[in-house]
Amino acid sequence: GIVNLFPYNFSQNGLVAYKNGELLEVQTIAKFLGEDNIKRIVNWTLKYLSELDLPVKRGTFIEFRSGMMNISPIGRNCSREERDDYEKFDLEHKIR
Repeated sequence: GIVNLFPYNFSQNGLVAYKNGELLEVQTIAKFLGEDNIKRIVNWTLKYLSELDLPVKRGTFIEFRSGMMNISPIGRNCSREERDDYEKFDLEHKIR
């Protein structure tokens, strides 16, 4: 594989590091921040989002990934049309 072509390889936005084909380090946002801090961020974010008056809310407001949290005020489950409408609403009301 590619990890053997170069002395150093970094995948997943630099979270996974290889040296000479051997796994050197794996980092995640959960390891870096710790579970207590992750819970504090999630709880604060969900409370904040719950108090926003938006035209629609569709679920999956926080998507947890290995290197980041993707936060969507209207939810990741919205349709393309709802997303487009929210963009106009957001530009007018400056939610983000």
